[in-house]
Amino acid sequence: MKKLAMLPVLACSLLLFFAHSAVAQTGSPDSPPLNELLKQEEDVRLARQSLVEAERTYGVNHVKVAEELEKIATVYEKQRKYAAAEHFLRRALKIREAELGENHIEVAAALRNFGELYLEQGKYAAAEPLFKRALVIEANTHGPDSLKLVAPLIRLAELQESQRQFVVAIQLHERALAIREKTLGPDHRDLDGSLMQLAHLHQVIGQYDEAEALLKRALALREKTFGAESSAVKVALFNLALVYQVQGFNAEAEALLKRALIIDEKGGSDQPGALTPIFYLAKLYESQHRYPAAEDMHKRALAIAEKAYGADHAEVAKVLENLTDLYRGQGKFAEALPVAKRSLGIKEKVYGPNQAEVARCLNNLALIQIGLAQYADAEQSLNRALKIEETNYGSDHPNVAKVLDTLSDLYKKQGKAELSVWADTRAKQIRRNWR
Repeated sequence: MKKLAMLPVLACSLLLFFAHSAVAQTGSPDSPPLNELLKQEEDVRLARQSLVEAERTYGVNHVKVAEELEKIATVYEKQRKYAAAEHFLRRALKIREAELGENHIEVAAALRNFGELYLEQGKYAAAEPLFKRALVIEANTHGPDSLKLVAPLIRLAELQESQRQFVVAIQLHERALAIREKTLGPDHRDLDGSLMQLAHLHQVIGQYDEAEALLKRALALREKTFGAESSAVKVALFNLALVYQVQGFNAEAEALLKRALIIDEKGGSDQPGALTPIFYLAKLYESQHRYPAAEDMHKRALAIAEKAYGADHAEVAKVLENLTDLYRGQGKFAEALPVAKRSLGIKEKVYGPNQAEVARCLNNLALIQIGLAQYADAEQSLNRALKIEETNYGSDHPNVAKVLDTLSDLYKKQGKAELSVWADTRAKQIRRNWR
């Protein structure tokens, strides 16, 4: 499913409308290279020159001027000068409304441009009324059953989903699906996206029967359109398996995951795409306490990841962590220890020794060391993890609390009651502060 952009909102003063002195700011470590800054300045200069010519030729309130204003806004948006972009888009919208009427289809397009600018900044509440107004105009222009409404409906549904308005998002996707069914027929390949998106949303809110029905329909459509052994079918099988698994229908889930895995294997037994069904098969076996079968799956995934990515890749570390969790969950701390240490070593190489991923590995390693009564080693691992988390997030972050929980357990096992209480109290205080 396509995700809405969530780019950071950058502070931008009104001076950005007319000042173009960014070249002088190249001392900032986050500034673009000088040649990029020069190109940005040139883009603004040319866009403004075109605007002046359009105003001179057509007058300041002509639709041609609105087009030039939108071009300038696009340049500013690329530079993430959002306040400046908004200024020019607002003026363009007012011109179109005045010259064409508030319900003209070009006004709908201008509203969408404005809405997308807000989305890029994560301003969902500001974007929503613009998209809704545009949709009304488009429905009145094209008719309520036009295929031209499908994309706007889906975009608005994505916006609602980003705000966790799942029921509203479902209603919008259902409307898009109904239009496609009426216009294209019930078995057209273009229905696939609506079916999959609706299934996802029903699954999110726990409506598994609805999700299952939609996924079965999508699966049949993909088998007919792409073939029974296509990657599209594999994805539908995988999603349907997850719906079964979350309901405890393990036999049905296992059969679908195995079929998805077979599709991957036909492309080669060591394809990275096989890692996902293998992982979920392993987790399924773990939930059924079929630990040898789960271990076989994790080891198979490890061999695939090592061959595909190399022995020191982050994907290999992920597989090693899964194997570590399997061993630790069974109390097999001696088997878990070398696997956890290898995962930690890879994370240190990939991310550096002082990153949050390393701290998480250190905390997991400490849990194993505690299980082996290697208390001095565990304390060393936890103190290092604590320092990393505090450096990255500050002393009052939930990640810090998680390390303190483990540290409290360690001190308790060592009979260090006062230190155990200190760590536990501090962890609880951090969580209270975050409520």
